[in-house]
Amino acid sequence: RVQADVGGVLGRSSTWQILRGIRRQEGLRGAYRGAGPGLARSFIANGVGYVVYITLQDWQRRAIVPASLLTRPPLTNGPRS
Repeated sequence: RVQADVGGVLGRSSTWQILRGIRRQEGLRGAYRGAGPGLARSFIANGVGYVVYITLQDWQRRAIVPASLLTRPPLTNGPRS
């Protein structure tokens, strides 16, 4: 709603003032109106990200190159005595 406030009706209202106004006019349900598409997008994006992560992890386990070659050795300042 704040993003869609083209006419500047909300002005310099704080977040709490805006939420109180929504609650007064539309009830608690009005505060969550429009959350469905955002939740669906997050669910899909996180699901895809998880599948990619698991797939890459599986490919690394099955790779011809050992995992020890994929990691960098620790940095040293020379031999210690």
